[in-house]
Amino acid sequence: MKIKEFWMDVLRAAAIIGVVMALSHIFEQYMLLFSGVSLINASLVILIEGVIAAAVFVWLMIRFTRRISLAWNDRIEVGNGIVVDMPFTYGRAVSYGLLISMFAGIFVGVANTIFVDVMGYDLYRAAQIGYFEQIEEIMNAYNALLGSSENLSSDIMTKQIEMLETMDKPSIFATIISHMTSYMLYGGIASLVVAAVARRKRAQNISNE
Repeated sequence: MKIKEFWMDVLRAAAIIGVVMALSHIFEQYMLLFSGVSLINASLVILIEGVIAAAVFVWLMIRFTRRISLAWNDRIEVGNGIVVDMPFTYGRAVSYGLLISMFAGIFVGVANTIFVDVMGYDLYRAAQIGYFEQIEEIMNAYNALLGSSENLSSDIMTKQIEMLETMDKPSIFATIISHMTSYMLYGGIASLVVAAVARRKRAQNISNE
């Protein structure tokens, strides 16, 4: 395997996962902010969709990591005909998952920026404010029912609304960095398990040869 082939595999896997996760992210935002569905029903749909999206994410990570592990021949051509020994270790499997997660996060960040631009930032921010106002109303009603004089959760929502009202549109760079770091965190955790599965599958295939 050549280094170029490895990076092409990373980008191909990241593009597939990134598109799937971007569609999931946009669907969740649309359901919550623009669909007109009640907050409870929208939250239920998003919960179910989120579980499915997480399962698909992990399944794709396992699939791609297994594929690269089986294609890896422990000798990598780094260029100019130079070949070095690079066994497919657990750490390399984790690194592969982290790279996929990082690039997938970039895809999601770009898709989110496009979605906000298409909807219009002012409309998008107004929808977010409306969402937090609904949560605040629910919290106030709940605390009134309990007869509680303190409502820290409602205060948090109020501060969130005030922050949104004065917030400028985030730059595409900030949006991409935010999604990239999030996916590297969750993808990194998933990679710890995925790498073990891929390594075990590779070991089984080697022993059967």
